[in-house]
Amino acid sequence: MNATTELRVIVPDLVPYIYFNGTSLFGPYGILLASFAVWANVTLKITYQQCRSSSNYAKCRLVGPDGYPSISDHHDLNMYPAVVKLNNRDLAISPIRNELCLLAPRGNEPCELYCTNSEDTIIMPFGDSAADGTPCNVGSNDMCIGGLCRRVGCDWVVDSNTTVDKCGVCGGREDSCTVIQGNVTRQVNASGDGYEELLQVPAGARNILVEEMIRSKNYIGIGKANGQEYYLNGNRHIQLPGEYEMAGSLALYERDDEQERVKIPGPISDDIVIAVIVKKKNNNTSIRYEYTLPSKPTPSPHPSPYYWKLADWSLCSATCGGGKQHRESVCHHRGEGIVANALCEQNAHNKRHDRLTRVCNEDPCPANWWVGPWQLCSVTCRKVAGGGADPAGPVRKRSILCVDQAMNAQPDDRCEGQPRPPDHEPCAGRLPLCKGLLDAHILVEDIPPEYDDENNVI
Repeated sequence: MNATTELRVIVPDLVPYIYFNGTSLFGPYGILLASFAVWANVTLKITYQQCRSSSNYAKCRLVGPDGYPSISDHHDLNMYPAVVKLNNRDLAISPIRNELCLLAPRGNEPCELYCTNSEDTIIMPFGDSAADGTPCNVGSNDMCIGGLCRRVGCDWVVDSNTTVDKCGVCGGREDSCTVIQGNVTRQVNASGDGYEELLQVPAGARNILVEEMIRSKNYIGIGKANGQEYYLNGNRHIQLPGEYEMAGSLALYERDDEQERVKIPGPISDDIVIAVIVKKKNNNTSIRYEYTLPSKPTPSPHPSPYYWKLADWSLCSATCGGGKQHRESVCHHRGEGIVANALCEQNAHNKRHDRLTRVCNEDPCPANWWVGPWQLCSVTCRKVAGGGADPAGPVRKRSILCVDQAMNAQPDDRCEGQPRPPDHEPCAGRLPLCKGLLDAHILVEDIPPEYDDENNVI
């Protein structure tokens, strides 16, 4: 007899058959539990052979299909560890007994894996830690990292203390929601195994807590408000404590010494009803409840026509080398456009934006020639008559440097695109004649130009 079902297993390189309760399971070997990351769906065929036990804890062989190595009872199964999931539990080869076992953490060591049988009566170390990223505390972001359960805040930072407030806001101040709480105490008269509705919780509620205030033989029931479906303890079937999905949220159902508690983080997707399941006539019940709802701001009947709006970015304060631009809030009137900001100070229906700033024109500025002052000439008078400059005469000099915008010296090739100013020039024509030549110079220059001493010609 054959049938087909779906099971999530690791995709392996080589695939042996694992027979568990007569079920042929596809699983990998050569991959340790802590190293797998991705589960995939495969189709499994139910068979009735190769398994020596009909109990839930089967001692079965790994038998390879055609073309793959077979692993008999005489082989060391630790050489071929295999991991699969059955009924939402991890299965693996026990490293001690060479048997299939269920993998589970222990309470005070949530990141260390132990092998146990289906009745949890045989527990032994598996010899490996849970994979990094495995959740280790119910209702939190805490996860296994390096074999240890590390605290992870709602901001997803390891060892962060940031938490979600009652309103569901990470790092919030619990000022964006309203807390609804109260008690319901009454004598319920429903006949045996009847359901008595106590209250309804609307969709969108968070941090729902429902707990019994006194010990009783009753049970808490959670169902849809339309009464057509129960998430918890419906159809007169009492469920074991544990995690259950309720209205789109994973809820925790607890029972301690005949007192029950249900925690639903939310937000829930539908209205739910809280009921008590009565096991005895004329029985008193007392329930405490608490949840939060988002606060709704009261809309103004006549919203103000004034509102703040961000203006365009200002011009950059520099054309190169990194400047700044600013964006300011400007007061607007719904019908008149931009108006004086003072009109929005008390009348705007929205909050004024903070000033925005950003860096602009970050490309480096081109370098430029820096020209220093002329130095003094090396002499104080000239020996050559006339205003012409003697190329071999004295010169004056100045410093020429290539500098960036911050006036830091740069190699000259950074300024190649600009003509380099001269760094020296003759200075004789700018000096007075030296003493001793001054009188002779004056006498020669005082002879009338029309007189020729050599030819006596006027």
